[in-house]
Amino acid sequence: MAYEIDSLENRDKAGYKEYGELTFLRSQLVNLQMQLQMLQKDNEKMRKELEAYNTSPGIVCVVQELFDNKAIVRNYNGIVFAITVPEDYKDKLEVGTRLSLAQHNLAILDVFSKDMDYRINTFDLEEKPAITYAEIGGLEKIITELEEMITLPLTNPEIFTQFGIDSPKGILLYGSPGTGKTLIAKAVANQANAKFISLSGSDLVQKYIGEGARLVRDLFAFARDNAPAIIFIDEIDAVASYRSDSTTGGDREVYRTMMQLLVELDGFNPNDKVKVLAATNRIDIIDKALLRPGRLDRILHIDLPNEKSREKIFEIHTARMPLEKDVSVVEFAKETEGSSGADIASVCREAAMFAIREKRKKVGMNNFREAIKKVLVSPDEETIFVSSYR
Repeated sequence: MAYEIDSLENRDKAGYKEYGELTFLRSQLVNLQMQLQMLQKDNEKMRKELEAYNTSPGIVCVVQELFDNKAIVRNYNGIVFAITVPEDYKDKLEVGTRLSLAQHNLAILDVFSKDMDYRINTFDLEEKPAITYAEIGGLEKIITELEEMITLPLTNPEIFTQFGIDSPKGILLYGSPGTGKTLIAKAVANQANAKFISLSGSDLVQKYIGEGARLVRDLFAFARDNAPAIIFIDEIDAVASYRSDSTTGGDREVYRTMMQLLVELDGFNPNDKVKVLAATNRIDIIDKALLRPGRLDRILHIDLPNEKSREKIFEIHTARMPLEKDVSVVEFAKETEGSSGADIASVCREAAMFAIREKRKKVGMNNFREAIKKVLVSPDEETIFVSSYR
């Protein structure tokens, strides 16, 4: 009997112990579930913060110095920051690398390629322009000179080495608007089988300090990476006019940009297979420093076409045009004295439009006369006037 009582007591104690352990485990489970919920909330919060980091705009900066776990970076407004570089990014950074930094704590969000001004991508880059010499009329002498100064050095540079001379680095084309400066530059690039990088001088004039100079530097680096290449700068007078004593910020920035242009022209080797063609309507205001030997040291004047040249231009622009038998380009050439190649192209285009409007199958003499009157003759005076004054 006593044994049975002891056995029951031991069983009750064991049951109580098991019950206590079960209660403890249940309380632990509840605690763990609560901790899990808190961790899930923290995880969701961190996920949203990370998403906000990745979707919010970042500050784009360029690495200027690297030491230990620090980096000196500069944004495009000229502001300099010192940031801490995490271990994961140390092998990815070098001087010139672009970074995206968080706005509120400058944490690294992303690493981009080496610094190259994004505006370079906005310039026209043609692998090989489609324009050929056959599409240019009246500029035979200019074409011959450009062949010797541009095409020959790019296609056969050894001949200059053989004679112990350097080929020209740059050429300046000047003349009235519409005389074919851009057209002939593209034709030269086609003939030389070179890439054609086209921009306006005003594209190099930037608002912030140093940006114009940096753009020029990157432009020449881009050309060297894509050699053989021809850089064509139209309206170069926008950035290369005479230096003055003006103290305005804009004038000083233009001056810095021109200085960088001179440095680049001095710095690159003629054998780099990069040539510079510049064009202007105002050679009288171009700074002489740009025209000295070793820079834009060849100057070619492209004048308004004479009668024979105008005839050739009319033939080029009417070659694929259905014409009436009485159409005479010789007569048109006589009637368009003082007009440019661009004017003649516009006359041919307007004549075709008149024929289309009249539902004719071919373009006639009257269509051309109407086009000449519309394009070249002043409404107030029955005289033809040059396109540069229109």
